[in-house]
Amino acid sequence: KILLCEGATEEILLEEFCKICGYDFKKEGVYVIGAGGKNQVARKYYEMTEEFKIPVFVLLDSDAKATKELIEPRLRKKDKIYIIKSGEFEDIIPKELIINALNSRYKNSYNCCKEDFHKGEKTTKELHEIFKQNGFGEYKKAEFAKTLREFILNNPPKSQELSEEIQIITNEIKTL
Repeated sequence: KILLCEGATEEILLEEFCKICGYDFKKEGVYVIGAGGKNQVARKYYEMTEEFKIPVFVLLDSDAKATKELIEPRLRKKDKIYIIKSGEFEDIIPKELIINALNSRYKNSYNCCKEDFHKGEKTTKELHEIFKQNGFGEYKKAEFAKTLREFILNNPPKSQELSEEIQIITNEIKTL
């Protein structure tokens, strides 16, 4: 299977989250490809369907409905599109996991807590603010995803500690 996603965050983290949920990409032959942004996904999907016969799972953020509409007319029966219901991929990562990763990474200079995250705000916006306020430099999605992956590898959460939507996505990929 091919898992086509918007960008680097999903590329870096999705395999680890699915492994925690009991689905190992390496064992199952799942290849993750980041398209370089939502505007590149449809073009990349078209290329893949011409080149590969294997199933393609397309994962999109909630703001990519136009991309979904571009893909749907050419969607093969063996392929699947999933749109994240809660916003961006970062929005479905449990805040507790993000907090623990931040505290592990910046333990000598910062103590993150739930109050740093305001209900209703996008996680990336909140992380931009946390990085800015604490002098950590510019928040970069891919770099933070690597920090989070490293934390997960050293402190693996249980599957029930992951969001319901991560578990649903894992099951959708598994059943493709």
